[in-house]
Amino acid sequence: MAPLFERHSHAMLVSPDGIIFLGSRREWDLMPLFPLPNDRRTAIERSGQFGAIASASLFSSPHPLSGFVRAFDREMFCSQAPLNAKGWHILLMNDMNRVALSRHLPLALTLSLVILALAFQIGTARVAEKAQQAVQFEQQFKSVFENAPEGILIADADTHAILAANPFLHRALGIPDPERMKQLRYEDICPDGAGDAAAFFSQLVKGEPAAVERRLLYSSGHEFQGEITGSFLRTRERNVFLLFIRDLTSRRFLEKMRNESEERFKKLFAAAPNGFILIREDDHTIVEVNTAALEMLGRPYEEVIGRVCHQFICPSEKGKCPISNLHQTIDHSERVLIGHDGKRIPIIKQVIRLDLAGVPHLLENFIDIRHRKEMELALSRAKEAAEAANLEKSRFIAHMSHEIRTPMNALLGLIDVLHSEVTVPRQQHYLTLIRSAGESLLALLNDILDFSKIGAGRMELEESRFDLPALIQATLDLLSGKAAAKRIELKGELDPQLPGLVIGDQFRLRQVLLNLLNNAIKFTDEGSVRLLAMRLPPAKEDAVVIAVEIRDSGIGIPEDQISRLFESFAQIRSGNHRTKEGTGLGLTICRQLVQLMQGEISVQSIPGKGSTFRFTAKLRLAEAREEASGEISPAEQAPKPAVSGSILVAEDNDINRKLVEALLESGGWLTTPVATGRELVERAAGSTFDAILADIQMPEMNGLEAARAIREREARAGGHIPLIALTGNALPEDIRLIEEAGFDGYLQKPYTRQQLFDVISGTIDRLRGGVTATIDVEHLMKRVCGDAGVLHKMIDIFLAKYPEQLAALERASANGDMAETSTRAHSLKGAIGTYASEKVFQAISAVENAARSGNAAEVAVALAAFTPLLRSFVGELETIQEKLRKESGFRPEPRQTP
Repeated sequence: MAPLFERHSHAMLVSPDGIIFLGSRREWDLMPLFPLPNDRRTAIERSGQFGAIASASLFSSPHPLSGFVRAFDREMFCSQAPLNAKGWHILLMNDMNRVALSRHLPLALTLSLVILALAFQIGTARVAEKAQQAVQFEQQFKSVFENAPEGILIADADTHAILAANPFLHRALGIPDPERMKQLRYEDICPDGAGDAAAFFSQLVKGEPAAVERRLLYSSGHEFQGEITGSFLRTRERNVFLLFIRDLTSRRFLEKMRNESEERFKKLFAAAPNGFILIREDDHTIVEVNTAALEMLGRPYEEVIGRVCHQFICPSEKGKCPISNLHQTIDHSERVLIGHDGKRIPIIKQVIRLDLAGVPHLLENFIDIRHRKEMELALSRAKEAAEAANLEKSRFIAHMSHEIRTPMNALLGLIDVLHSEVTVPRQQHYLTLIRSAGESLLALLNDILDFSKIGAGRMELEESRFDLPALIQATLDLLSGKAAAKRIELKGELDPQLPGLVIGDQFRLRQVLLNLLNNAIKFTDEGSVRLLAMRLPPAKEDAVVIAVEIRDSGIGIPEDQISRLFESFAQIRSGNHRTKEGTGLGLTICRQLVQLMQGEISVQSIPGKGSTFRFTAKLRLAEAREEASGEISPAEQAPKPAVSGSILVAEDNDINRKLVEALLESGGWLTTPVATGRELVERAAGSTFDAILADIQMPEMNGLEAARAIREREARAGGHIPLIALTGNALPEDIRLIEEAGFDGYLQKPYTRQQLFDVISGTIDRLRGGVTATIDVEHLMKRVCGDAGVLHKMIDIFLAKYPEQLAALERASANGDMAETSTRAHSLKGAIGTYASEKVFQAISAVENAARSGNAAEVAVALAAFTPLLRSFVGELETIQEKLRKESGFRPEPRQTP
C-alpha cells in the first residue's frame, strides 16, 4: 500500500463523527494546526482515544495533544494485520485545498504508516458541498466540451496520442468513432506540424502561452487553416495537452474582405476630388489627409500629418468647433482653408463623427468654392449692372413720359377748349376724332409705363376704401356707349353676396376690368358681352376673394395661340394679318396686376363662338366705421364745383401755361403765371395766393427745389400755402420725391378740366377745412359723462404730448428704423383714436402699416400725407377747447409744455 500513499501529498483518516486525522511521516507527533473547539475537546476526551489521560494534560500546552500517541494508532503501528474499524475510512488527496479531487478508500487495508497528527476538523456537510461542486464542475466542463463551436483535443504529453476529442472535431475530421480517433496522433491531423510540434509542446509544458497556425485536413480532403492553442495538465494517471483548434477560414475571408475594402477606401480616399481630412477629436490632430486636400493646402503630406487642424481649417473657429464644442451632429457650412502662402480659400465643409477602434474621430469633407464665389461675384456685378441699366431705362421712360405728356396735355386741353367754342358740327366731329387719336396715344403711353414698372418690379398697389359694386357698374357704364355703337349688348350680373365697401387698389382693379371688357367689345361684332362678379370663400375673416368672368360671343381665340396669350406683345392673328389693332401689352399687364392682387387669370375660348376670361382678386373687408364714412370711389362722386380764388401758376412750356390759365379762368380763378422755379419762389414770398400749381421740370430751379425753398421759408416765418405739382412723371419714386419736397398734392399730365378743379379744391379743402368736422364732440362728451373739465384735460394732455411723439416718429423714419417707426406710429394712433377722427386715424395707420412692411419709401409718402392732416386735427382740438371754455366757463390750469 505504500506506493499508493507515495503518490499523494496527504492521507487523512476520517472518524465516524467527522474528525479528520492527518499524517504522512512517521516521526510526526500529534500537533493540531488550529485550536480545537470545546465541543471537539469533549468528544476526544469521551472517545478514550488517549486512555485515561486527564483533559488538563491533553489541552494545556500551546500545542494540544503534542507528544501523545493514541492507543488506536499504536495498535496500527505495531500490528501488520488488516485493520477494520467500522465507520472509519481513508481520504487520499493530492492537494489539501481541493477536496473535489480526492477519493475515498475503505480503512480495511494494511497500513504501513501511523497516523500521527491531528490536523483540522471539517464537517461532513462541507465534504458533501465540495463533492457537489465537483459534480457541477464536471457537468459544466462536459457541456462546454461537447457543445463548443471549435475543436477540443486531449493528447498524451509523451506520445501525442489522441485521448479524447469533442463532437465538433469528430464531425470536422469525419471520424465519428471515438475508438478510431484514439488510434490517431496529433501529427496525423496536422500533417505539416510534425516538424515543430516539439517546440510548440515545450512551450506548453513550461506554462508559456503558445499558438500556431497549421494546415488541417477535413474528412472530405478539403484543407483548412486552423489556429491551435492549448495548455499542459498533470493528472494522476498521466500528463496531457488540452488543445483548442479554431477554423480560420471565415476569419481569413473576412480579413481579406476587410483588407480589400480598406484598400478600395484608401484608393477612393486618395483619388477623391473632394478634400478629406481625418482628425482625432480629443486633441484635433490630423491623422490622415488625401491628395485633393494637400493640393488645396499646397503642402506635402509630412507637413500636415500630426498638426492641429485649426492651423489649416477654420482658424477663427478654434474652441468653437461645431462638432466638438457645440455638440452638433453634423456641420455643413461655409468655412475657409489656409493655403501655404496664407491665402484664405473659401470652402463648403461637411463633418461627421466616426468611432475608430473606440477612439472618436472627425472626418471632414470639403470642396473648393473659389470658382463658385467668382461666379457669384460676377453674377452680382452683372445684376448690379442690369439694375443700373434698368434704372437708367426707367429714368429714360420717366423723362420721355414727361416730354410726351406735356404736349399731349396741351393738345387734349386745347381740343376741349375748342370743342366748347366751335359750333360747326363738322368741325366738332374733326375735334372728336383728334381727341380720340390723342386718347389712344395716351393709352399706349400708359401701357408702356405700366409694362416698364412691372418689368422693373416697381409696380405697387395703393389701397383705399371703395364701393365694389359701384366701381363695377361705373366701369360698365363707361363702356356702354362703345358697346352700343357696335350694337352689342353689354350686361353685368352681380352676386348678392358681393360685399359693398372693400379695401384694395380700385384704380388697378378698374384697369383690369376696362382692359378685359374693351377686348371683349373689340373682338365681338355681334351678340353680347356679359360680366359676372361673385364672391368666393375667404381665406381669412377680414378678407374677401372675388371672381369676375367676362364672356363674349366674339371671334374666339385659336387653340394654338391661347398658350402665349398673356405673353408680352402677343396678338391674335388670322393667317399673316393681325385681327385687331393693339400693342399686345394689355393682357400681360392684366396678368401681373391680378397676381399683385393675389389672384389668378385664365381664359377658355372656342374659335367662332367666343371667349371667357376669368380672374380672381383678394380684397379686404372695410370695417364698420369705415363703411359708416360713406366714402366711395371717385368715379361715383359728383364733380366738385370750382372754387374761385387766386392761383400762382409755374410752367415753363408756353402752350401748357396758357392752357392752365384758360382752364382756371373758365372756372373763375385768377391766375399769375411764371416760367421758372426762381420766379416761383420770388412771387410766392409775401403773396397771398390760395394755391400754387408748379411744373416739376423748369429752368434755373426745378419744381422740387422751389417747393423746398418755399417750405423752408414757411418754417421760419409761419404759414402753409397749398402746393400742387404738375408732372408727366408717373413712376412711384417720382411721386415719392414730389411728396418729400413738400407738395400737398399732384396732378399727372395730361389732365382734364374737372381733374384740375378736383385736385385744387380737394387740396385746399383738406388743408383749410377738410378735417374740421371729423371730431364728434357729442360722442366725446358722452364718454366723459358730460364733464367739460375732463374733456378739456384730455385734449390738453394730447396737445402737450403730441409734439414730442411726432418728433420721435419723424426721427425714427429719417434714421430708417422701421421697427421704431412702427412703435411710434402705433402710440400716436392710439392717442388720435380716442377722438374718433377717421381721416387722421387712417393716415397714421398707413404710416404704421408701411413701417411694419419695412418699406421706408412708403413710410415717407404716408408721413408726408399725415403731417398736414395732423396740423388741422390739432387746430380743431384747440378750437374745441376754446369753445368749451366759452360755453361752460371752465378755467383750465396752465399747460405744462414738455
